[in-house]
Amino acid sequence: MKITHLAALLALAGTTAAMAAPRETTTFTNINSNGLIGNVANAPVENWAVAGADVVGAYNAQFLSVVGTLADGPATANWSQEQQILVTPPVGQAFIVSMFTGTNFTGTVSGANAAIPVGTITTTGNWTFAFHESFDDGNVTAGTAIGNAVDAIWNTVTFTLDDAAPTIPAVGSAGVTYTNVNSDGSVTVPATTLGWNNANPLPAIPGLLVRGAITGLRSDPALQISNPWSQWRIRVTPPNGAAAIIVAPGATSISTGLVNGRITLPLSVNPVGNWTFDFFEATGTTGSASASTLNVAGGPDAAWNQIGFELVDLTPSGVQPLAITNTGGWVSATNSISAAGAVAWFSFTAPATLTATGFLDLDTVGTSLTPANDTAMALYLATGAVVDSDLDDSTDLLSQLSYGAGNRFRSSNGLNFSGQDGTIVVASTTGISPGGNYFVAVTGGNASSFGTTGFNAVSGAANTGVVTLRGRSLDSGATIEAPPAIVIPLTEGGAWNTSSAVTIANAGIAWFTFTTPAGLTATGAVDVDFTGTSLSPVNDTDAAIYTTLGTIVDSDEDDGTDLLSQFSYGAGVRSRTSNGAIFAGQDGTSAGGVGNMTAATQYFIGVAGSNLATHTSIFNTTNAGANSGDITARVRVWNASAPTDPATPPATFIERGLVGRRSGETDSTFTFSSVPTDLNTIDWFRFRIISDALAAGPGWLDIDSEGTNPAANVIGGLEDTEIGVYRDSGLLVSSDDDDGSGWRSALSYGQTVPARAAINSAPQTGAVIRNGRDGPLVIGTYWAAVGTNNVVYNAAFFDVVPPTGRSTTNTLARVVNWRTNLAGQCGLSDIAGPGPAAGFDGELTADDIIFFINGFTANNLPVADITGPATPGVPDGELTADDIILFIGRFTAGCV
Repeated sequence: MKITHLAALLALAGTTAAMAAPRETTTFTNINSNGLIGNVANAPVENWAVAGADVVGAYNAQFLSVVGTLADGPATANWSQEQQILVTPPVGQAFIVSMFTGTNFTGTVSGANAAIPVGTITTTGNWTFAFHESFDDGNVTAGTAIGNAVDAIWNTVTFTLDDAAPTIPAVGSAGVTYTNVNSDGSVTVPATTLGWNNANPLPAIPGLLVRGAITGLRSDPALQISNPWSQWRIRVTPPNGAAAIIVAPGATSISTGLVNGRITLPLSVNPVGNWTFDFFEATGTTGSASASTLNVAGGPDAAWNQIGFELVDLTPSGVQPLAITNTGGWVSATNSISAAGAVAWFSFTAPATLTATGFLDLDTVGTSLTPANDTAMALYLATGAVVDSDLDDSTDLLSQLSYGAGNRFRSSNGLNFSGQDGTIVVASTTGISPGGNYFVAVTGGNASSFGTTGFNAVSGAANTGVVTLRGRSLDSGATIEAPPAIVIPLTEGGAWNTSSAVTIANAGIAWFTFTTPAGLTATGAVDVDFTGTSLSPVNDTDAAIYTTLGTIVDSDEDDGTDLLSQFSYGAGVRSRTSNGAIFAGQDGTSAGGVGNMTAATQYFIGVAGSNLATHTSIFNTTNAGANSGDITARVRVWNASAPTDPATPPATFIERGLVGRRSGETDSTFTFSSVPTDLNTIDWFRFRIISDALAAGPGWLDIDSEGTNPAANVIGGLEDTEIGVYRDSGLLVSSDDDDGSGWRSALSYGQTVPARAAINSAPQTGAVIRNGRDGPLVIGTYWAAVGTNNVVYNAAFFDVVPPTGRSTTNTLARVVNWRTNLAGQCGLSDIAGPGPAAGFDGELTADDIIFFINGFTANNLPVADITGPATPGVPDGELTADDIILFIGRFTAGCV
């Protein structure tokens, strides 16, 4: 845990003789930290009298240490402001202890990190410790006020006074030390300016180390909320170079206690000469008085008891060189991480001949660390500034970086090397510069941090072992490298061409490639699926098709059998494999172009063993799934005339018969009404037309569901219909959801101008005019599928998916209307055909005579009883000469 040094005490008092490091200690348990300083009713106050039988005379304290454990209260807010302690000594200025930073305030405080330099102060008398929070947040959790509940609880806390000054690390020979320096004023008018004439040269990569102890001279609760660590800054101006400002290392109180090597300032300058140090504060305040009794009017906010600046050599130690050659091939170097938390360093020089179209790649493939083979890496400029870092872009948990153009295929299951980390640019600080000198830090895992300056690589990882760094580069002309793939040779004609199986482990990818025939045309087709794949524990694939440039043509998860993938391009319609989707060219054409199949072209297929895959350019298919086993790919192709497999019509349907205008009518309406007991079912109707409904007219056919429960208009109710029309081949012509009134459906075929008026089921409105918007309908047999929303009409094989979750109790009628001006029954004697079957075919032929005579001789009243002696045209329940005479008269009269 990161522990911040505490707020310091101010206001010196008189001194008495001190003994050799006497200590006084007190411990409190189960102390709530809650409420503001001024509201002691909410914050228990503990008093500690440092005088009594156990004290041998008074002494002067040099520092106060605090140790203990802090836990979340029932109203966890998880901010450091929730655990403040106001410390008031017997004599002198009160100060605030804040042991934790950021959003985390729980854990253990150790004595080594809890020393507060307090100068010199008399200890005898009553010490008061008020446990509170610096900001009254109302104890709100997840947006709900919870009254006066406690945010933080000290399970135990121990305060110790000591008359020994805290240890401040010494500054070396290449440095300077100052004492009693105030930090006040602004950057333009600093309170203190000090100079140092340095005569100590260092190597080419110098840095500045800061060590010391700082005391807060003002403790202001308001500042601890709005600007907690703004009260000291140092502007450093080197002999040759730009000035830089040192800021506090993230403390939550005005002062920071001990500073020991926390701040390293990289300096690309000659360090020999005059240095200037300006001490100021970020807010420019001067300690003016306020409503808080803790302010000291007119004084500085913080002062350095002691501060030292030391020039240090930032060059990493134990660096191993990596000699990258400019051939495009890998070279490697090794180093070791011999202990937990160690860093392995490498260096290399980028080839001077690199260009913007070249590349430079780095990875840690070949590394062997235990207990986990995990690395993190960072690239640094020779100045110590970080360029980039990476955790796990390479194989498994290893790291990699890639700069420049082109694309090199990944190592195992890592990412491709596609220049994703930067470019090749002269004098680049975000990529690789030709001829530039670089350093690489490699740690044993993700528990690492890489500071932006000063070669600041810190590892918290426990893995140890041998680290391998690989590098490769090429001057120019970087290309797109294809993945290693199993070739699937294609034979034209529709036979499946099956690959050999590719075995993948968890998170693995299988790659296949095929080349389309040169004769592939727009009427041809290409189908791909993965039948034969066997993965466990789940047989699941997620695939993408790529061009040779690595761009994605398409991707799919589960269109194939069960959870397998499939693709279909081009013309025709082929039956599904098992329960997969139909092969109907749904993924594109075979006519070429983006997203389609092109003749004489190579394609690559990347297949992951799960739906937890991603597919991006270039050839970047990755897999986060856990399935393993064998993946098989199949491809079939027709250069032209791709087939449409025969479809099986619905087994249960209603015969609507010929739809056309009746004799003597301009147009006719044919209505069917049924009462579906279950709205999850589909009503299928077969009908036929004997003339074309074309856009230019004059024929038209409109189908709608007007009249279905006209008084209601409810989504998902009976009146919320859908209609789809299929050809006799099983191919979908068109479908509609809401073109009728309300939520009813309507389709319109044929003549576009003039349009027919909309049909509405009063009182509902909103139907669309009948203008042939659904295209032409030519002579033939068709099937209408009518259901309640939400029906899925697939492209072929009468493949209709009914809705689910609709009412299974219904007493109302579903109405379907065919409205048309197409030619219909050819006269009253058109009773059969074609062939000796009941119905009419729009013409009078021998079929009709034969059908009538057969019915008459068989005494088939429904067929031949067409009239009686009393009323012509009205059946009389018997077959006589009257029926023969009327039939022959109608037949000879033609279509009337």
